[in-house]
Amino acid sequence: MTYEQFSTLYNAQAACLPESCRCEDAMMRLYTICEKLVENNRKYNLTAITDPEGVVEKHIVDSLLPLALLADKGILTPELRLPEGKMLRLIDVGAGAGFPSLPFAAVMPGETTRILAVDATAKKVRHITETAQAAGIGHIAAEAGRAEELATGRLRESFSIATARAVAELRILVELTAPFAAVGGWVIALKGSRAAEEIPAAEKIAKVLGLGAPEVVEYTLPSGDGRALVIYKKERKTPEGYPRAYAKIKAGV
Repeated sequence: MTYEQFSTLYNAQAACLPESCRCEDAMMRLYTICEKLVENNRKYNLTAITDPEGVVEKHIVDSLLPLALLADKGILTPELRLPEGKMLRLIDVGAGAGFPSLPFAAVMPGETTRILAVDATAKKVRHITETAQAAGIGHIAAEAGRAEELATGRLRESFSIATARAVAELRILVELTAPFAAVGGWVIALKGSRAAEEIPAAEKIAKVLGLGAPEVVEYTLPSGDGRALVIYKKERKTPEGYPRAYAKIKAGV
């Protein structure tokens, strides 16, 4: 895919995105992310989606649309900063090939943003690191490790936003993400169109973890595929002992 092809595909879908997502510098960084995904996919088997249309919509636009919604909600400013002007520290849990963390970093201001992508698979962390270097993005780092272990150490309750995309059902996902969020921060799950159906099973554990009542924001991709954000405010500290071992989280005991 050439940059001209990327630009045509992206601009056809980007009208609703914040202005910082549509400037030339950001688009060049996003294009590099696409190119590195296709290149490294041959080595690391990162994704089944490699056609230009699919990469632009399912990886880039699908990652960036939540930023527009968070700006609409006032969680972020239109410039994709925190409203109070503090440093925005964001963690992407189970980052996979770097979505949404790499597109986030490509369009969010480096002087007020620090992003950490964590994944248990070392080759995916290598891909994120290589891609950030190739795209000239200095405010994202990647770390290998399991979320339930990383959340018990120096990273605990130190992020403005903890997010995850297509990691697990909501009941599991909130326990893997909430311990990273600082009190007053946010847990934001990027889910499919049936996200609301997962909320009842997550209600009890979300309260235990210190999260408030969730808000579900439904939206669609340009293709018509349904998506939803599930947004929790972190109201209280997460009790010691959480997150539990993954086997216990998954079993719901």
